[in-house]
Amino acid sequence: MKPLRIAVDARSLLCREPRGEGKSLLRLYQEMASLRPDIEAIFFGDHKARDFRGSLPPGARACMVDLPGDRFAAWENLYFPALARLKGCQIMHCTSSGTPRWCPLPTVMTVHDLIPILVDDGQTEQEKARFATRLKHGIRNAYRIITVSHHTKADLQRLFPDQKQNVEVIHWGGEPLGNASLRQPNQRDAESAPYLIAFGGGAKRKNTEFTLDRFIAIAHRVPALRLMLVGVSNPGQRAAISQKLERCQLSERVVLPGFVSEAELDQLVSQACALLYLSQYEGFGLPVLEAISHGVPVIAADRTSIPEILHGVPGCIALDHPEAVEEAMFAISTDPELRNSWQKAQSTVLPRFDWRETATRTLAVLDACR
Repeated sequence: MKPLRIAVDARSLLCREPRGEGKSLLRLYQEMASLRPDIEAIFFGDHKARDFRGSLPPGARACMVDLPGDRFAAWENLYFPALARLKGCQIMHCTSSGTPRWCPLPTVMTVHDLIPILVDDGQTEQEKARFATRLKHGIRNAYRIITVSHHTKADLQRLFPDQKQNVEVIHWGGEPLGNASLRQPNQRDAESAPYLIAFGGGAKRKNTEFTLDRFIAIAHRVPALRLMLVGVSNPGQRAAISQKLERCQLSERVVLPGFVSEAELDQLVSQACALLYLSQYEGFGLPVLEAISHGVPVIAADRTSIPEILHGVPGCIALDHPEAVEEAMFAISTDPELRNSWQKAQSTVLPRFDWRETATRTLAVLDACR
């Protein structure tokens, strides 16, 4: 069998600070390269690729196509597929819930979520329309479709019941629990300023205001507890949060570090009492697995794809019952034995999300299309 040369839409990876989708894409192709040294991946990026400072997997190389302004989505619809064919690729892997209008090669599309179609998340009408157009191109053009959760597959099939491709659910992977990650029950109690960590931001589905209100509701019951609310960068949102905290006399108890690097984020997560992941909609919920791999328990929403990760273990709380969320936050912050129990129980989900399995199944989909 000839070496497999794949053209990868890697715009989510080839940038200064790859997050969720980009990090997962890199991890996937690292594992694929370890399984199949014959793979040749060409990672195509736009002008942001010049800021990428990371390392690519063995056998992979980057190709930057710089189109200032990118009128008519020419990068995706013309240059990416044309160069993929010119460079002798056998397959196009379109990794961001859409494909070009023109696909000269067999194409696999990965769909993460359908948020712009299903959720009012602050997108402009133009952004919603562009997402829907790209997704429809993918449904028309892709030989196979991968979704990262059963929930996303159900959304896709409900909205596009006439799509004919095979849709395969291949979850993202998680890292194994490190030997030093699972802390002793009393270790966090010795810390001078314990905190809960949450990811905020302007996206409505992140439920930032709800998360903040739950902390305010329990703050008087746990006087030493803080909330680390990462990712709130919008000046207007920061000002509104600061004003609310001043009225509640909690300004010193909530930290707003804004955007942080991956190394800083890992450190913040690993030192937290728990991760609050109270999002209203997620295509997968990678931060849940990342926290668990650090030995940090998670209090998460009972919505969309999140229960797929925490199936059979404690951690999913009904957002319709704010008082239940507050009691879980209070208990996990004050009871080290409960915290340790949740850590141990949640760590049992990690073997279900194995990167080698993710890579093996993705390779099988790609091989079937060439």
